[in-house]
Amino acid sequence: GAEKPAPSDLSGLLSVRRRVVERALVWLKKNNPHYAEIEIDAAEMESWGAPPHGVPPLVYDRMERNEPTAWEKTRTAQIVPPTERGMDDEGSLEIEEVLARLNRGEDIPSGDTQGPELTEDEDGHRSEAESGQLGKSINEVTLSGMFALDGPPDVPDVEKLLFACNAVNGDAAAGGGKAGPTTRVESSERRPGLADG
Repeated sequence: GAEKPAPSDLSGLLSVRRRVVERALVWLKKNNPHYAEIEIDAAEMESWGAPPHGVPPLVYDRMERNEPTAWEKTRTAQIVPPTERGMDDEGSLEIEEVLARLNRGEDIPSGDTQGPELTEDEDGHRSEAESGQLGKSINEVTLSGMFALDGPPDVPDVEKLLFACNAVNGDAAAGGGKAGPTTRVESSERRPGLADG
């Protein structure tokens, strides 16, 4: 939010159990030679007090809001903003407003709601309109060349077969006339290029 969070809101992240810290420091000083010469400042730890939420006042007072800069916002924005897709940026609608418009039979003015038209039959059931204007849905992530990094690529079988066909047949399948890779099997008795001896 716009306001600084209360210490009780941050207790899960920033709470310090002072007695546990004191015991850990004493144990380190006793059992680790690197900490043997370290002086434990008991007065500093006493200044922490015992806040009910567990967040030391020094930690809370030094906390500051880290707002993203305009540079960061432009580089972490929506993948393709509506204005870049040739659509007007009309702002977002509340779900209640969308449902109310649909109940009144109004269209939702948005460029990304294009899809198959729905018609109602005499029973009141909705179905896709039978027309030649049905287009494929556009997935801006996959069409932009982006892919998931945490799984295998989602390539349709047709694309795999086309790739394999083009690799084997070259441009001959597309009418280019260039033959793809070939294999030649010859007898071991006659080796081309070797002089008869």
